[in-house]
Amino acid sequence: MGVHYVFQIYSTVERVTFFLSLVSNFIKTSSFNIIIENWRIDYNAVRPHSSLNNLAPDEFKKKWRFLQVLTPVKVAEQELTKT
Repeated sequence: MGVHYVFQIYSTVERVTFFLSLVSNFIKTSSFNIIIENWRIDYNAVRPHSSLNNLAPDEFKKKWRFLQVLTPVKVAEQELTKT
């Protein structure tokens, strides 16, 4: 076995190892992104927050928007009842 042949094998093994490490990192990163996204959805949609009166952020947002729609109506009703 010549020295040139050994270097070719070593070079090929290095490239395969590098490629496999890239694939492994991609899989780990993809898995990590899925885990983080699931946590974000849980935190923002399901988990209640004490600062939001123990409502989940999505629930709080829906109630807040509903109140924003009702507020002008209530103000108008109050103005009408004053006269």
